Order: sequence, then structure tokens, then C-alpha cells
Amino acid sequence: MVFRCAVCLLFICSTSGWAQNCSDIVQALKSPKYERALKSAEEGNTLAQLTLGRAYECRSEFAEAVRWYQKASDRGDEAAQVNLGAMYLEGEGVAQSSGEAFKLFARAASRGFAPAQNNLAILYGSGRGVKQNDEAAFHWFSRAVEQRYYPAFAPLAAQYLWGRGVTQDEAKAFKLAQQAAQHGDVRSQEYLAWMYSKGEGAPKDIRKAMEWNLKAVASGSAVAENNLGFLYEHGTINGIDLTKSVEWYRRAAEHGLPQAEYNLAMMYRDGRGVEKDDAESQRLINLSAQHGYRPNSPPVPSETAGMR
Repeated sequence: MVFRCAVCLLFICSTSGWAQNCSDIVQALKSPKYERALKSAEEGNTLAQLTLGRAYECRSEFAEAVRWYQKASDRGDEAAQVNLGAMYLEGEGVAQSSGEAFKLFARAASRGFAPAQNNLAILYGSGRGVKQNDEAAFHWFSRAVEQRYYPAFAPLAAQYLWGRGVTQDEAKAFKLAQQAAQHGDVRSQEYLAWMYSKGEGAPKDIRKAMEWNLKAVASGSAVAENNLGFLYEHGTINGIDLTKSVEWYRRAAEHGLPQAEYNLAMMYRDGRGVEKDDAESQRLINLSAQHGYRPNSPPVPSETAGMR
């Protein structure tokens, strides 16, 4: 998952304050101060251009978002380069091009912009837009971590845990995940819970696994919901509870997690925690496949692996 940059909305705040979600940004476009921001953007103010780009992206007016991101990017704004790169990566408002996304991320990363360094590492780790290179991924994740950019902590921890692009070091993996999890990074919370549940990089501790999964759920993590389903299916500190397992798998599936769709399908297939239903099982298996899930696929180092 590449990350976009939030922007200060000039037409609903002054030089400080950050919009936290798209609903705020969309409402801002309706503000009387929008005309002032538009004028400022047309006069070449890069922050105003970035702001408008993000606002139009939130409204799914992708071509207009690209236009404003491009203007700010051409003037050297690193946040605009990251957001424009994400548009190229997804093919939103512009022809899809992982290569162009790589160039934009690399440009901003070379200037020390941590979100770009993180995104560049993800492309190296996955081989999108560039030849796959674990060592390069490790380098750029490390650069972002040096700046305390917490989204980079979990994937760097994964590389240490499995020795991908670096000598394996479970202690460093645990420390990275723990640091970012304590600062509220949801992917690190997911990952720390996974480490405790599996006993990989940390002593096996189901109680702590439950605690960290619940913290991640509070931040909206479907991965953590799925992982709680797994724990209840296979045994928590209070034993197996298949009814709760189905509840958590269902919540994660309803939030669009393909792995949870597959796990819920297996419960329906076997009649575990729910009435046996072959038709519903097959529907969920097909749905998970459509969403890209492949049973028993290996975990990807740049992503937090859910349990299966």
C-alpha cells in the first residue's frame, strides 16, 4: 500500500492544521474561501495547488486532481510528486504507469521526503515499475524509518524477520514493530499481534496478540479482524470459540478483506460456528479469488500478512 500525503486546506484553515479525511476536504470545496484558494493556485502557490489536487481526488474528479498535482510537482513539491505518483500507480485520471510512479517517488525520495522513500521501497520490494530488489527496498525503508516515518516500520521489521535484503535479526524486527505500534501505526499493531500469535520474533503470547489486534481493530483494521477470527478458531487464552471466530471473519469480509472471505467460506463449508452452506461457501471462495486471494500464498515483506 503506497501512501498519499495529506494537505493543509488553505480555505478552511490558516497556515497550520491538517485535514484528516476526505469528507472535510469535500466540504471545503463548497466553502466561499475556495475561490481564494483557486486564485492562489492559479498564481503558482504550490500548497494551494496540492490542496486542490487532494480535494478533487477526494471527489473522484481524478483528471482535475492530476492537473493540479502536476502543476505543483513541476514546481518541485515533494508531496505533490508522491500523490501524483500514486495516481499513476493506480491509473486514476491518467494512463496507468508504474514506471512513471517510480520516477516521481524517486525524485521526492532523493530530496529526503520520507513518504516518498517509503513508497519507493514498496515498489522495489514488489517489483512494480522497477526490477525487484530487496536490498534497495531495505535501504529506502531504512531511510524513512530514520525520519520516524512510522508506516515504514512494519515492512522494515518484516525484512529483518525473514532476512530479506538484510541479515535476519528477529530482535530488530520486534523492536521496530513495537516502537511504531506504540505510536499508533495500525500496520505495526497488526504485525506485532501476528508476531506474538505465531511466536516469530517474540515469545508466543496469545493475550498480547489479542490486545494488539483489538487496538488495530479500533483503528479500522480488517486484517486485525481477520486475525481475531483465526485466534478464536484455533484457541485463545479462553479456548476455542467458533461463533466468535465467524463473527470476526464476517466483519473482516464485510470490510473487503479477501483472506477473510476465504476463511469464512471454509467455516461455511465445514459447518463450523455456522450452519453448513455449500452454496455460500462457494460464493465466498469465488469472491475471494476475484479479489486476488490465493490460498497458502507466501507473505509479502512489504505488507502485513494476515493469519490463515
